[in-house]
Amino acid sequence: MTACRRLEDRVYIVTGAGSGIGAATAARLAEEGAVVAATDIDEDAVAAVAAEIGAGALALGHDVAGRDSWTAVVERVVDDC
Repeated sequence: MTACRRLEDRVYIVTGAGSGIGAATAARLAEEGAVVAATDIDEDAVAAVAAEIGAGALALGHDVAGRDSWTAVVERVVDDC
């Protein structure tokens, strides 16, 4: 089945994207044409997921419990995506 690319020109931040549901969500969004900022506290895991997704995925280390971490992620997404 071919994705219909209905999410082209949209940007999503997916937390917990280093594994499981977060990784699957990031991959599916990218298949649909979205740019995905995949985030996880496990930077190595999220980097591997983003590499597997390929173009359209940005891997970011991110502690969702930290306000400064959220600020850094949002600033990076605005700057790079």
